[in-house]
Amino acid sequence: MNKVKQDDLSRKNAGLYAAVKADLMLKLERYNQAVPLLKLAHEDEKLRSQRVRENYILAQLYERQNNRPMALEYYQKVIKASPGVEMKFNAQLKKALLSDNPQKAVKSLKKMAKLDKHKDQLDLIYTAIGDIYMHRKDTAEALENYELAIEKGCYIERDCYSKLLDWKKRKARNHNALFIRGA
Repeated sequence: MNKVKQDDLSRKNAGLYAAVKADLMLKLERYNQAVPLLKLAHEDEKLRSQRVRENYILAQLYERQNNRPMALEYYQKVIKASPGVEMKFNAQLKKALLSDNPQKAVKSLKKMAKLDKHKDQLDLIYTAIGDIYMHRKDTAEALENYELAIEKGCYIERDCYSKLLDWKKRKARNHNALFIRGA
């Protein structure tokens, strides 16, 4: 791959080369180097399903780089493309978690929870709502939603219990720190 010069490739093969090299960069965990290659491959991609997949990967890469605006933009592109149910659900979930408007995100997630097509993912939805509340330091609402997640499904039950235990440990540590300082 390193011996091939991208400038020497025909326009027809440049996208394929970029896709293969982007895939290699992802496997080598060189995520920052994969982004421009994936964008180049995306420009030449003809298959709609592959374009949607590339948008999802770009969204994940931007999220990994803490580039929320670009991650949100690409998750939105995935949602608008009407991909399969699972990819659309995951993009909606990620978009809600990255939102700058927690109230709107929670409202959106609760709306998703009411849809029959998401009945098997209620644990994921309520965990995401709990994460949003925990990020806002609203532990009562967070704990309530983590408990709902445990009640609604077992897919991530261990994750919810872990978050509950972490919260209880932090609370105990903070209580002990206040006691030691005499507050």
